[in-house]
Amino acid sequence: MKYKSASIILFALFMLTLAGCKQSGKQVVSETAKQQLALLPADAPIYGYVNFRRLHQAELSKIVLDSVQNMFDHNPALSHFRKQTGLNPREDIHELFFAGVLPDGRERPKGLIVALGTFNPDKIIAFITSKDKEKKLTRESYLKHTLLVAEEQGFALCFADSMTLLAGQVRQVKGWLKRKETQQLSDQSPLLKKLEHIKYPQGMWVSMDMAAMQERLKHTDLRKLNVLKQLNAFALSADVTGRIQFFATGIFSDAEQANLLRDAIKGVIAAGKLSVSNDRDVVDILNKIDVNADGNQISVDFKLNPDDIQKLLEKKKKLRKKMMPV
Repeated sequence: MKYKSASIILFALFMLTLAGCKQSGKQVVSETAKQQLALLPADAPIYGYVNFRRLHQAELSKIVLDSVQNMFDHNPALSHFRKQTGLNPREDIHELFFAGVLPDGRERPKGLIVALGTFNPDKIIAFITSKDKEKKLTRESYLKHTLLVAEEQGFALCFADSMTLLAGQVRQVKGWLKRKETQQLSDQSPLLKKLEHIKYPQGMWVSMDMAAMQERLKHTDLRKLNVLKQLNAFALSADVTGRIQFFATGIFSDAEQANLLRDAIKGVIAAGKLSVSNDRDVVDILNKIDVNADGNQISVDFKLNPDDIQKLLEKKKKLRKKMMPV
């Protein structure tokens, strides 16, 4: 039997949810994060955040970070970039904020990325311009800052200072700089209200207003997931400390849809356990996925300790064949 629908688990873990669940052990949004959120555009349907510094400090993150390090060490282009710019992604990028919209069809992503860290702006700009053989990039001054602009794509890159890198649509980059300069900050109370229900705001999270994105979903592969048509909003948060923790919750148009997805996810988990029934370790790990529905809301809670991670890594090829056969 083929379990192609096992991808629903990944979708649920990485893409479900938004507000309204009572959660234990919920983290608090830091004041620094609130200040940064107020500099983002107030009308984006998608917001996201990654705390790389917290990730770097976690023992478990070395599994991922070592792979990234090896990628840089064994890729000539990436290694050259690092030498020329002095940028070590593993240490120099501390936090990342994102606000944007889902691309429509073949559109390029629209939005703004704000990366906080330790940068050498002169070296990075020099490296980028040295690769612009066709001279498609231009420099533009705005509020005492210099933007590197790709006119055809409507894209700009700018260092607000040596610790803040902006990248995204020209108008979004300029909007951030203007809000910072004038201190006319965006009203982020609606977003902060949503974040009250995100369990791990100090780790990494994504919040999406699905009601504002239904038209765009028609032009993407996600349109095949009928459940999205009934999903009004969702949010995902995760953290890596002594263990890996995921929490996702979604709001549907009615309770029936929430119950249907809850039953579907539980069915996929049951099918997965059946396919690896002779492997007690993996069955125990799958038993840790907690799926609940409360009214028109559904939540997925999943925690993995270091031993779980090690077991899954050791058996990943075997699991791929059993749970998602081609």
